[in-house]
Amino acid sequence: MHINGLHINGFGNLYNRSFDFKNHRLTVVFAENGIGKSTLKQFIRMMLFGFPSRGFRQHHPPIDDAGAPRGGVIHGGRMEIILDNGRSSTIQRYVGLTGHENLVDGESI
Repeated sequence: MHINGLHINGFGNLYNRSFDFKNHRLTVVFAENGIGKSTLKQFIRMMLFGFPSRGFRQHHPPIDDAGAPRGGVIHGGRMEIILDNGRSSTIQRYVGLTGHENLVDGESI
């Protein structure tokens, strides 16, 4: 699997940000402290595995806020991937007032 790109609507201190990894065999994220490298890593993890439930977060303080964005923006985003068989796919995950919305290629999972 290869990550082609990310769009973050809101996650931690990152909001309305896009990252393009197309045509790169290796991507290194290098920046000063406090820029959002760990937040970006946590966003990718949540795109792949989902946002933890509220009960789980209460018992695991390191991810207590699960990347909840500041400023009331939509919590979540999308990740464009290329699978090993060459097929492209888009994963979208959002957390709203009514719960979680998880989509792969536009269909609920």
